[in-house]
Amino acid sequence: EAGGLNLVIITHGFLGNSQRQYVKGTVKVFNENGWDALAWNHRGLSGEPNLSEKMTTHGSTFELSEIVDHVIKLKKYTSIALVGWSKGGNITLKYAGEQGDKLPKEVKSIVGISMPTDLYGSVQIMGKNSFYANRFRDKTYKFLKTRKHLIDPEKFAEFARYTTLDDFADYYIAPLHGFKNAKDYYVKCSAINYLDKIIIRTRVTCPYFRYKGEKMKIVVGLGNPGSEYSQTRHNVGFMAIDAWAAKHGVVTWKNKFEAQIAEIKINNEQVILVKPQTYMNLSGVAVAPIV
Repeated sequence: EAGGLNLVIITHGFLGNSQRQYVKGTVKVFNENGWDALAWNHRGLSGEPNLSEKMTTHGSTFELSEIVDHVIKLKKYTSIALVGWSKGGNITLKYAGEQGDKLPKEVKSIVGISMPTDLYGSVQIMGKNSFYANRFRDKTYKFLKTRKHLIDPEKFAEFARYTTLDDFADYYIAPLHGFKNAKDYYVKCSAINYLDKIIIRTRVTCPYFRYKGEKMKIVVGLGNPGSEYSQTRHNVGFMAIDAWAAKHGVVTWKNKFEAQIAEIKINNEQVILVKPQTYMNLSGVAVAPIV
């Protein structure tokens, strides 16, 4: 605790825990700026054995919801920020999107870091036998061995024959949590289905962002907001984007990530048009969450 009125709730990544260095580093930064911090563990990863076979999935938002509700009931904090790393980022954004306009007013901002908002698309890019896929497969098997006492012996014996991460998702994790198969799990647990429902300031930092399973291009036109800059040389970028949008029949712009955003398709490829509303020198503030 730093003794302030502000709290950050940190959700760790895939098979991590609250003692990982990236979590401790996040806590340190917020503490140094006067914020209290709460880092929670996914089920089975706190070091204590679990009583239930079910795990914290990529889409398990009810746990984060209960934590937020508990904190609010304490009536101690007037401002709450949510920070999620990797899997935790997906959970965090999915939670905020599911809540929509019912999101508690105390929750003011969200940060998602290196997160797979499109799980199925990310798995396709990663490949079945890539370095990371095999690393995640081995970590999953190692984790499940710590829960052997909770798993049916015949099912556990099957794990030794699984050769890919998808096998674990397809034949064990997905059906255990009510999904038909791995693809059903990936699709339904993805935060990308809920991003347009998020109503508060959100920053997303991803090494590779995919829009609903498709590769996409982003075209950013730079300019300054306000009528005094309209149709001036300062706003050539805005005018170019507007001309492109008009050519492709865009009539509606979304206000998101401190920018105006529209979607078009060119030769069947998704293209996102962006007009930052942060003034020219701060355009990066608006563009960073999109890329």
